Amino acid sequence: VKNSSQTSQPSCFASRGISKSGSNEPCGRMAAISGYIFACNNATEAECFNRGLFGGTGNLQRVDEISPGLPLLLYNVDTKVISGPYTAASREATHQPSAWGGGFPRQVKVDRRAGWKSGAHSAQVPRGTRGLNSGPLHHGRCTRLMTLLTTGAFPDASETTSSESTKRKR
Repeated sequence: VKNSSQTSQPSCFASRGISKSGSNEPCGRMAAISGYIFACNNATEAECFNRGLFGGTGNLQRVDEISPGLPLLLYNVDTKVISGPYTAASREATHQPSAWGGGFPRQVKVDRRAGWKSGAHSAQVPRGTRGLNSGPLHHGRCTRLMTLLTTGAFPDASETTSSESTKRKR
């Protein structure tokens, strides 16, 4: 995983047909998601990477909209490090029922082609950053998170104004 200081500007998921106009809406589809963020912790992160699988509880929002090719991000709630982008290799299903002791049945396989981990970026998330619980990402949020991953800083300060979610995380 690359450190955020090792690269240049973000790619804003252009391969998914996302608008470059800066709007939060994807090209041609009003509510489509542009990416998805999964949460892990120190106890589950290695299993995510060893299995090439990201997962969550039954209450994940819009996880059924994930399809192969969608960009994925992984946020470690213990270390406050976000990494990615990774690429979905499947739709959501219970691919490996025993993963994480069976506690996270809504699972998405990660594309494990050569370089899938070494090509990803990682960045420390600034204290007070809001909204990094598991869930869908729209274009504007994807763009800001990709900027964080590739430059180490959010493009605007409005991202760091609220407290963290208290939802159960893996």
